[in-house]
Amino acid sequence: MTLTEWEEKYIPIQDSEGCEIFFETYGEHLNELHVAANELALKALPTIIEPYQFIWTRVDSSEGDLILINGFRRVNRIDYCLTTVPWGDGTNNDADTYIEIDYEG
Repeated sequence: MTLTEWEEKYIPIQDSEGCEIFFETYGEHLNELHVAANELALKALPTIIEPYQFIWTRVDSSEGDLILINGFRRVNRIDYCLTTVPWGDGTNNDADTYIEIDYEG
């Protein structure tokens, strides 16, 4: 999936200037990420959506490329992003869901 396709399908949270908001991997930024993901999941009620389904992790691949991967990841993480549209279906099937986005910038 390309970055443009991902943006159109999952709609990343943006700042007032239209730029995607990325959250640091530690401290208060990490807390803000979890609070925002919980709020998005609550808005999805009555559909059962888990907070992690709104989280994406930008990672450094083994080839040195930046990629986005669905979910809250810890290995090779650079930062996190939230989307307004969740990925997966909120069941145990999500464990097998892997979406990789070629990040072009």
